[in-house]
Amino acid sequence: MLGIVASGNPYPTRRILQAFRKALGVNVDIVCEPDRSGNVYLAEVHQCVDAAGTTSIDCDNKARGCDDDPIFPYMGFQPDKDPK
Repeated sequence: MLGIVASGNPYPTRRILQAFRKALGVNVDIVCEPDRSGNVYLAEVHQCVDAAGTTSIDCDNKARGCDDDPIFPYMGFQPDKDPK
């Protein structure tokens, strides 16, 4: 996805949103959360669907809590231990 890899590295919020748009063909919403050390990481990706729940549609393309370049965590990522 446009060079975005779940690797524990930070990426600009706009780049994360663009990567999901390119991969899925629709806008998503993302949610970031800080760990106890204050590092901000990508915590959720919301993909919107129509009322029937069968077709992906554009979300508002918002990034809640993603003021900094969030860390894109990988499987097993431990927020307070792994930040680079």
